[in-house]
Amino acid sequence: MTYSEIVSTIAIIISIVAVPASGLISYRVAIKGEKRKEYNSIVLPVRLEIIKQIDSIKANDFYHTKIQREQILLICDLLDEKRSHALLDHYERYAYATSFEGMKSNFGEYGLISIGDTKPAFETATKLLKLLPLY
Repeated sequence: MTYSEIVSTIAIIISIVAVPASGLISYRVAIKGEKRKEYNSIVLPVRLEIIKQIDSIKANDFYHTKIQREQILLICDLLDEKRSHALLDHYERYAYATSFEGMKSNFGEYGLISIGDTKPAFETATKLLKLLPLY
């Protein structure tokens, strides 16, 4: 075998290995990108509600979020088991802290609700926001 035959044989072997390898790599990158987009599309509305609530608490008001347990369960389905349990546990604490009983609210004069302590709601909302990053 001459030098040129050896070089051409090596080039053919490399191309035979490189084409499937590049296809596999691009497939994995595409799948990760789609998972990221799916996760972000589910998490973004939840984050927006929490951000609105945090902003309203900072303004000495209280915005009751429209976050439902089903949304959190859907997010948990996309996470690994450890993060899923942590998110679900923290959501339960958040749901209680933002509830009528958790804030120790009561009915004031003329049946209006008097908002109680919003500090636990603020703390749990902030922690929940940290558990829901965008990728």
